[in-house]
Parts: sequence; structure tokens; C-alpha cells
Amino acid sequence: MAFRRQRRSYWLAVVVLAACAVLLGTMFRPRSWTRPLLPKPRAMPPAHKVIETRDMPFQGVDRLSVAALVRPGLEQDSLRAVLDWMLYSVLDAHNRQGGRSIRVVWAYLLEDSLAPKSSWRAMAIWTDPKLPARLRPAGIGGDAVRDGPVEYDFTNTIGSPGSRTGDRKASVESGR
Repeated sequence: MAFRRQRRSYWLAVVVLAACAVLLGTMFRPRSWTRPLLPKPRAMPPAHKVIETRDMPFQGVDRLSVAALVRPGLEQDSLRAVLDWMLYSVLDAHNRQGGRSIRVVWAYLLEDSLAPKSSWRAMAIWTDPKLPARLRPAGIGGDAVRDGPVEYDFTNTIGSPGSRTGDRKASVESGR
């Protein structure tokens, strides 16, 4: 009989200690760092094709550069919709599914797949608002427009139709 009482006390102590461990574990667990995400864009994006995604880490900060191909002549609103979807999908894919924490994304839209990235038609930079100032990239500058954590620019003089080498050559030959 004494053996049964001792065994019952043992199991009661195990259950109480297990409950205490679970309670303490939930009370003092490390708070998970929320990964930065953008809200899902409302407008559907025009057709585009991501042609390059490149990791660009710097001082322990995960950064990405993404380039996509769009059809020539899109209006600024359509270009912005594509940029919003690119930023959203890149952050969603890398931060949620990949377990990484991307803190900066450069997004470029090109009208010609053979053109260098410097000939972008539109670009945006998303920066995590919690990123320390010393780790933030320089802004686009010029005519760029900031909307929350995203800076947009649609005024690339290199990518504009009148600035391409062939167009300059034709205007020089015609005397303009």
C-alpha cells in the first residue's frame, strides 16, 4: 500500500512539474521578430516577367535586387502596380516561406530584355522602416516619390526614348 501511495505521489509531481515547465516556457519564450511585409496590392498587375533576382547582402542585412520585363509604353499607374506586386511577392516569398528577413529590395522594370539595368523604365526601393539609418541605402533622389517605406521613380533619362544611343545618332545625323 505504501508503495502505491509513493508511486501516485511520483506521477503527481511529474505532472505538476511538466505543467510548470509549459507555463514558464510560454511566459518567457523569446518574442519572435516580426518580418517586414507589405500589404497585398489591390489592383491586378499588368503582364510582366521577372528576369532576375539577385541577393545583395551588406553588413549582415539581407537585400535583394529584382528586375522584370514589361511591355513598352505602359502608363505610370500600370508601372506602379507592377512594382507594388513585385515588392509584395518578393517579400512574401522570401520572408514567409524562406525564413529569411529581407530588409531592402530594389525593383527595376525594363522594356527590353537586352538592355542593362541602368536603362530601367521605372524603379522602386523598399526599405524596412525598422532598419537603422546607417544600414539604409541612399534614396533614388531626383523626381522620386516616397509613399511609406517605398520610393518610386519613373523618370530615368538613360531609359527614355530620346536618350538611347541609336536615337542620339539619328538626331545627330539629321542635324537636330
